[in-house]
Amino acid sequence: MYRFETGGQDASHRANNHQSYDEERRQSIFIQPKSVLESLYSDIEGCQKFRNFYDVLRGGTDCSDFQPLLICEVALCRAMATIALKLLILFCAFLPFGSLLSVAQCIEPSIRREWRQFSTEEKSAWISAVKCLTTFPHTDLLAPSVDPSLSLMPPVNTSSTYYDDFVYMHMDLNIRIHSTGYFLPFHRWYVAVYEQVLKEKCNYMGVSPYWNWSIDSTDVFDSDFFKDSDPTSGLGGWGDPSKDFSVTDGAFSDFMVAYPNPHILRRNFSVQPWSYVGDLNGFNTYPETYANTTFTPDVISAMINGYVGDYVGFQADFEKSQGAHEPLFWMHHAMVDKVWYDWQNANPVNFWAFFGGATSALQNVSYADKYPNGGPPFLSINDTIPADGLFNETMIYNVMNTTGGYLCYVYE
Repeated sequence: MYRFETGGQDASHRANNHQSYDEERRQSIFIQPKSVLESLYSDIEGCQKFRNFYDVLRGGTDCSDFQPLLICEVALCRAMATIALKLLILFCAFLPFGSLLSVAQCIEPSIRREWRQFSTEEKSAWISAVKCLTTFPHTDLLAPSVDPSLSLMPPVNTSSTYYDDFVYMHMDLNIRIHSTGYFLPFHRWYVAVYEQVLKEKCNYMGVSPYWNWSIDSTDVFDSDFFKDSDPTSGLGGWGDPSKDFSVTDGAFSDFMVAYPNPHILRRNFSVQPWSYVGDLNGFNTYPETYANTTFTPDVISAMINGYVGDYVGFQADFEKSQGAHEPLFWMHHAMVDKVWYDWQNANPVNFWAFFGGATSALQNVSYADKYPNGGPPFLSINDTIPADGLFNETMIYNVMNTTGGYLCYVYE
């Protein structure tokens, strides 16, 4: 069911290089049932996963489609379900009755919509909530976890804001959450927890908007997306080159950010961003590429409908980066999440597909080609997503399904 099948345009290029990678991946898959059972004792979420096993045992779920553990044999799946039912009785018997009722369920998922589908009032509400976060002070909960010699981050600015703490967390974790298996799960979690904070701290009542940049790919500079200068509901336009590309109109014209040094929000877009950075030790193979050609509707559609069962190939073809200072970052990564969501739902074999390493493999081109979304040690869905102390860490498992209870949303 879950063989590593490299698909899409890179299949022939990767076929030979991934033989050992494929074996490592198979080994990672087959040890997962044990590691999952070991992790289930830890909290209430474990009880919910036992219930999932019970659904398999009683016939409520087809074992051949039971993806969370990536179990490849129906017989093994049913054996595990039998064991899980017995453990369910023992494990849940010791939990308070109220705890069982508190297991999260997704009854009415929210519906995330494209920014241009928001009303003026909805746009104003989201922008107001984003700016509201800058009125809260920095929290000492923020605890950078990456060696500064690797992250190249300045010290935490203790006079910054809670919004800046979100920014700092992303920058500190940069080498852990990009070009690794954490990329898609982390950013799905990141946007979701950000939305929750907007609601809890700033009384935001809406949903996370996404920016469908494929609509704007033909002419990003002249897109209507950047033409709303309304001081309460508009995102504003491009930065002024004569003012260090600071945004001078719209609701974010006075938006201050703390890193790397305090400054008004800047916004710029380079059509050929790779033409200025040199060879990059062999990584910059297409320096003259026009950035907007990489996110056209046809390109996005090809990714969503390709790479069947190939999470690694999908991520390797998809991953891009952008600074978290920019409020558009949240819309951008909601769109990244939507593309992953659409790919997951394009084929049943995609839904629970996951594999990737915990460390970026950027030492050299050949190593990166072998491990395009991270080298060993390899991650499983039982591993936790780093949060730099700002929030409780949660398992990758919990963010694989946007309506699984921990998350509760869909895309229009």
